[in-house]
Amino acid sequence: MLKKLIKYDLKSLSRFLIIIHVFLLLAAAAVRVFFTERFNLVKIEGGAYLALTFILFALLASGVSFATEILIAIRFYKNLFSNEGYLTHTLPATRKQHLAAKTIAGTFWLFIDQVLLLVSLFFVIATSDVVRLYSENKEAFLAELDLIGLDLSSAKIILFLLLFSLINAASSVIMIYASIVIGQRFQSHPILGAVISYLGISTVFAVISAAVLSAFGLFSMVFDESETAAGTLAANHVVSTLNISIILSIAAAVILYIITQGLMKRKLDLA
Repeated sequence: MLKKLIKYDLKSLSRFLIIIHVFLLLAAAAVRVFFTERFNLVKIEGGAYLALTFILFALLASGVSFATEILIAIRFYKNLFSNEGYLTHTLPATRKQHLAAKTIAGTFWLFIDQVLLLVSLFFVIATSDVVRLYSENKEAFLAELDLIGLDLSSAKIILFLLLFSLINAASSVIMIYASIVIGQRFQSHPILGAVISYLGISTVFAVISAAVLSAFGLFSMVFDESETAAGTLAANHVVSTLNISIILSIAAAVILYIITQGLMKRKLDLA
């Protein structure tokens, strides 16, 4: 039954999400062909025009990401807590299965969203001119960012980005679902309750993350060592910060999933 639920949720989400992400990729291709690929980095002309293009594309990408999260939230709410929920809860499936199926489907699409955002941004920015200049000045560029000590092989970067995106997608989806379930306790205004819950949960975990990073001394980018070791220290700083962020995201996802599952065992108030 779980496989059928996952398939059904993916099909429902894909109706709209495929369309908006195809639009994102087409927009990225248009920006690359008509704007960034034609921009000369050596002889800079029309910089303001290009900057405006980047800003507009960034807004579009942000809008697509936001729309993805909203559609995932709407799907969860309508299928379980609206009038549709009366039919949903007559299916031979437990609430644990419903939550698991929607978590898998939502995580899948939010992961795809983040991957396509990275791909589209890379496609827009990494023009032939940019790639050539980066290859010719790679060491100077890394030295300027104090990242000489960091292993920046393409395979490791891609694998790390995929892992980070997957964990972030799962954590974000579970946070959305937890907020909606908690919002149902606000019987008169469940949607407002969900929004307030989401803001509250986000704030709590942001404060916890800041406190943990501060405890490990990862908020400071000031190094007392010599300039020779500065690059390695900066690289270690970046890696440590990202590793702790991943651990905190996993912890948050587990905690919120358990809370959401526990709340869904109780009597549900359907619209």
